[in-house]
Amino acid sequence: MEENERKIILNSFLAETAEGLSRMEGSIQALEAHPEDLEPIQVVFRVIHNVKGNAGILELKKLNLFAQTLEYLLDEIRGENPRVDAELIGQLLSSLVVLREMTAAAGEGRDEISQFGKTVLARISKSVSATHSAGWDPDRSSPQYS
Repeated sequence: MEENERKIILNSFLAETAEGLSRMEGSIQALEAHPEDLEPIQVVFRVIHNVKGNAGILELKKLNLFAQTLEYLLDEIRGENPRVDAELIGQLLSSLVVLREMTAAAGEGRDEISQFGKTVLARISKSVSATHSAGWDPDRSSPQYS
């Protein structure tokens, strides 16, 4: 991908992601107020799915991995036994902060995750069932996190 083309795609990604993360924030608030209504989970899932895909196109490996892990968690929640509790709300709010940090870094040409982001990623990874995470340790199998 040419530098100019990448810059155009990146700017579009930044605008779309900012809008999506705002929708995500509103959906988390709605979910917190009405945990029995799972439509906000669908909205959050779609936002994260778009972030993951666009991060992949832009070769933002760390952002892609973070979004993918969060997507696994959301996919499980959308499954047969949805659970919406204070722990999930906390994970989603923390993820929102991390995604905003990582998106800002991407806008400055960096694909990085903060120590806080690594902590959030580890908590999400522990919540994801063995189906998605069997043998997967983001710190060992993904050298970009070192």
